[in-house]
Amino acid sequence: MTTISTWIKRYRAEGEAALRATVATGQPAALTCEQKSQLVELLRPGPKARGHKQESWTTTRAADLIGITFGVWYHHDHVRKLLHQLGWPHQTPEKRAL
Repeated sequence: MTTISTWIKRYRAEGEAALRATVATGQPAALTCEQKSQLVELLRPGPKARGHKQESWTTTRAADLIGITFGVWYHHDHVRKLLHQLGWPHQTPEKRAL
């Protein structure tokens, strides 16, 4: 069904009110505010404190930390956004040999 057909059907069934814009809130956050605070505390000592050789957190490492600690598995691209929301500094990608 096309978008216009859907709108016409809704208009006929519910009137003009059915065509008003709605706000899509999206999926609720998987981590609570408390868990996000805990995450910042876990990240603060750095990756070396968790057994990694490098000094900086990569989004993949942070995603693994979140998954292991909280049981919530994020894609590393989303972790970048999450860390940015938490005020965590920009992380540089891990350099690998081609």
